[in-house]
Amino acid sequence: MPKDARTAYEDAAQAYVTHFRALREAPSVPPGVVTRAPVDIPDDILLQEAEQIAEVSATMVPLAREVLDDPDPNLREGMGSQLLAQAAAELQLATELLQFDEGAEKALPDPEVGVVRSARGAGLRRSIADLEDVMAMDLGMGLKSEVVVRGAPAAPKSIPEAKAKLQESAILSTGAIVMHVCDLGEGIAMDLLFKTDWTLVKQGLGMIRGDIAEMLEALTDGIGDLIARAVKTAAKTLINVYDKILAFLGKDVEDQARQKVKELLEKIKEKGEIDILESLVKTLYRVNAFKEGLAGWMDQTAVGEDQLTKTAGEVDLVSKRFIVLVGRMKVLETAIALARKFIKLPQVAPVLAGLQIALLAVLVYGGFDYVGYKQPGFLNLTKGVAEVIQENLLT
Repeated sequence: MPKDARTAYEDAAQAYVTHFRALREAPSVPPGVVTRAPVDIPDDILLQEAEQIAEVSATMVPLAREVLDDPDPNLREGMGSQLLAQAAAELQLATELLQFDEGAEKALPDPEVGVVRSARGAGLRRSIADLEDVMAMDLGMGLKSEVVVRGAPAAPKSIPEAKAKLQESAILSTGAIVMHVCDLGEGIAMDLLFKTDWTLVKQGLGMIRGDIAEMLEALTDGIGDLIARAVKTAAKTLINVYDKILAFLGKDVEDQARQKVKELLEKIKEKGEIDILESLVKTLYRVNAFKEGLAGWMDQTAVGEDQLTKTAGEVDLVSKRFIVLVGRMKVLETAIALARKFIKLPQVAPVLAGLQIALLAVLVYGGFDYVGYKQPGFLNLTKGVAEVIQENLLT
């Protein structure tokens, strides 16, 4: 990574957060005043800051990709966390932009609508506050600062005991990673398979970034300038969200990742049982082969009790950090679900399906990366469980 890529990203991120903060601190619309956007932030402020956010966000994507190629896994992991937080906040912002109503200024005040608008405005402000918290974290720390580490366990009394504890840590950590992938993955798959028209899912599976602008372009025909600006800004924002999710997968592997997600969805659809995702994930991650390899590594290693104990602690942290990362993905999935609920435009439906598919790909391959046993070359955020053990015991 060029030495200035991280600095350039962090400079852009400061401007990015500043524009979001301006939204959070914007004065609420006075009672009885109806705005075009269904939040309590004045139209002019919402649109002006959203346009600036879309422009800055686009410049951050290529810089983020360079950081994701850095040899430091903590830096890569920190970047991944920030990208997810950004995508969630921007998607919520795009949701508001796509609900601008050109005739709103002519509408009579409705107390119930006012309550909804106020609640939505408070929700947007909370999401921006959460984004600010994530963006304030040191990239170089990865997710370490967000993991709660309890007191150190009792030291093993012998090498065989230390090996047994390490094996237990590895199996428990791998199990936790699989469980969290399946927990969120089943929810996304259920949404795609049983709450979304399969035609839309197929469109999402084949969607490329240029499709987003094309799908939304027709929405600007015959509408006022303000609404057209809102739609165009929303289109740019959705493209940025899509790019940030796909940045995890690296270059030129979108088709491979989408194909794997398509296979998983088709198998679940064929069986009609969402529970089979767990067995599919375990097969993909080669969990049984990893357990066999783990036993062999224990036999081969010549390290002492201290190194074995240190390795067990590092392995525990891998799954804990992954749980934090999945928490970021859940926030993004919630933002997608809210967008589907509030945006009724048919042109947007395949875009949202495409975002869910991309998120599912990141989730599945993210779990693969954190297990770390013979994972594919793309999506390399961290040293997985298997990599940590091999590095500490066999080198």
